[in-house]
Amino acid sequence: MTTARNKPGSVPGPAPGGDVACPKCGARYRWKPELAGRSIRCKHCQSVFKAEAAAEGATVAAVERAGARGGYAMLAHRVSRRAATEEEELTVVHNWVLPLVVLGLGAGWRLWQAIEHAGRYESVALWESLGLVTLEWVVVSIAVAGGVFVSAMFIEIDIDKVGRAILKVTSTALLMCAVANFCSSFDKVPGDLIGMIQGVPCILILAYLMVAGMFGVDLMEGLMGTVAITVFAVGVMVALALSVQTEAGSILGFGRPVVG
Repeated sequence: MTTARNKPGSVPGPAPGGDVACPKCGARYRWKPELAGRSIRCKHCQSVFKAEAAAEGATVAAVERAGARGGYAMLAHRVSRRAATEEEELTVVHNWVLPLVVLGLGAGWRLWQAIEHAGRYESVALWESLGLVTLEWVVVSIAVAGGVFVSAMFIEIDIDKVGRAILKVTSTALLMCAVANFCSSFDKVPGDLIGMIQGVPCILILAYLMVAGMFGVDLMEGLMGTVAITVFAVGVMVALALSVQTEAGSILGFGRPVVG
């Protein structure tokens, strides 16, 4: 995060407080020892520059900041956090292409499921099926957003751009609902848990896809965030399925099969 501006042309080494400054626009970024000698793309002016070796004071400051975080988050941050280099910056693929592809896939699949569901049961109207699908999408999106928010308290997830974050969360939530509904189709009687046993790992994978592929979080941190998001999403899906145990409710992600 930019905290101050230096004069253009200044040396791109560690600035006061352990920061590294862009030589073109003066934007400052948090210094990390692994940035030494690496190419960095400035998020403000898009220029590329190399970070010089950190002074001893800057390294100490970075360690102190890590120590202030405490706990497992500090370990994950220092052991596995990737350097924010030019090749590792979030790109248009992370921010738009992947979320839009996931959104299109989830929307198309869920629409087909709703149409097929309404056609299977005479007592269920298409609008009713679509209404439950939409309700679940909204509620699960809120749950996934809650998981992302909780994860952001322990790991570094870039949610500064609210619009892009909403796109990533809602697109993933929609695909989660579609996958969960597909897995629940393997439940043949109300007591079956086969669908949920298959669905939870799939939701876990989708949560990791969002955290790692869309938000650019690395392996270890991504796993921590994925668990939190999965717990929130699955909890909401199960609660909805238990609340609407009718022919209409079987369109929900973990909707229960109807007797007869």
